[in-house]
Amino acid sequence: MASTSAQMASDSSPSMRRCLYDVFLSFRGEDTRDNFTDHLHTHLVQRGIKTFIDDQLTRGEEIQPELLKAIEKSRSSIVVFSKKYADSRWCLEELATIMECRQKYGQVVLPIFYHVDPGDVRKQTGSFGAAFTEHEKNWKNKVQRWREALIEAGNISRFHIEVGYESEHIKKIITNISSVILSYKLSFPKENLVGMDDHMKNISLGLNMESNDVRMIMIYGIGGIGKTTIAQYVYEQISRRFECCSFLENVERTELLGLQNQLLKDTIVGGNKKISNTHQAAYVIENSLHFRKALIVFDSVDDDMNKLELLVGTHNWFGKRSKIIITTRDKHLLNTLKVDHPYEYEEGMQNVETISLDLSTSKEIWLTTEIFAQIKKVFVKMKKLRLLKVYTSYGDGYKMTLPNDFEFPPNLRYIHWEGLESSLNFNEKNLVAINLKSSNMKELWESDKRFCSLGAFHAMKFLRELNLGRTGIKELPSSIGSLTSLEILDLSGCSNLYL
Repeated sequence: MASTSAQMASDSSPSMRRCLYDVFLSFRGEDTRDNFTDHLHTHLVQRGIKTFIDDQLTRGEEIQPELLKAIEKSRSSIVVFSKKYADSRWCLEELATIMECRQKYGQVVLPIFYHVDPGDVRKQTGSFGAAFTEHEKNWKNKVQRWREALIEAGNISRFHIEVGYESEHIKKIITNISSVILSYKLSFPKENLVGMDDHMKNISLGLNMESNDVRMIMIYGIGGIGKTTIAQYVYEQISRRFECCSFLENVERTELLGLQNQLLKDTIVGGNKKISNTHQAAYVIENSLHFRKALIVFDSVDDDMNKLELLVGTHNWFGKRSKIIITTRDKHLLNTLKVDHPYEYEEGMQNVETISLDLSTSKEIWLTTEIFAQIKKVFVKMKKLRLLKVYTSYGDGYKMTLPNDFEFPPNLRYIHWEGLESSLNFNEKNLVAINLKSSNMKELWESDKRFCSLGAFHAMKFLRELNLGRTGIKELPSSIGSLTSLEILDLSGCSNLYL
């Protein structure tokens, strides 16, 4: 067996794509569906490798669009060449598409020669030659493409299975594919990786990876500051060390049964069968994961007790050495869930440059004194914050009144705050864009000259965009003429405005 590490590393270096699957399995069902490929698929899923296997699509004259999409959206492909692989035009079309994705996207390709001579594949001799004799009669327009794909695949370093225990071969394949492919799953832009090593170090201490204990850690802090990004980073770094893994996003926004079924699908072989009862699903989750080393991330968790009890569960649900990561805004969950290690995301706040907060994604009440105190505490550290966006993506939106003493970081360049009903106190000299649409204001200044200091437009030398759409303003101050850099002025929906 030749090593595949070098080939995989070079193939995986092009720009990362958003993939739906880690592995696409290409095989001849008649030869290996009920034996080798089934066992291989089982071990891939158990290792937490998200794998596409064609066990539902109907075969026809042409390869189906769903299959082409699955190939293109896979990070890698495992091709199981068997005696009758080339008999199937469908398999040959799959292979040709896989090799095109290898060239176009740098997709990793791992050929497995299962009781066939790699030379027969590369040269189209033996059973592969016999198959092409028939294809030449009816598919001359496609034969050359298929031949080229076989030649290219046959020249890739590969696994050749001829003798020995299949289980041992599969172990080596799984070890290879998990250690190499999963190392390329990280898809964060470079700017989002600043400070991640420090977070990783602190969270790793809490996870205590060498311990046999089930460890549950919680990353908490206000919304929109990067808790999910940290959890994703940690997950990608350590996932290959577990038998099964699952990252459940937006727990607070997703219905319980859907989350339970997704957890089962991610972690259990045969978990595609959906369960229709939440209590039954909880029972299956607990019994299935109790003896397994699992890594589970519950992202954006709120205080919904039903979800906490029937989805997150307790330490006893999971096997030895399992690690559970929870992200939340709710510090009170520390005691509810009996968290082993809390990690408050405030460290590194001095380097945060962007905050984007969608209020409609949270059930949290944003008008409490406690919330404002928490935001103020964090803002004090954000000397480099340049962009602040507070908005609602759906629903009727929020109306928010800030305390009189509420201050923003000094170097803001862009502020977008929908539904504001109060003044803003910040340094207007650095502003490039202001978006206060749907805010309930009637004037651009107040007697104490505080409302964003918008009455003092002469100080905003760099302001290029001003959006006051759907606000209640009645008139514009004469100083607006001093905005020499202004490119966009949006007053749409201002029904009370006199011009």
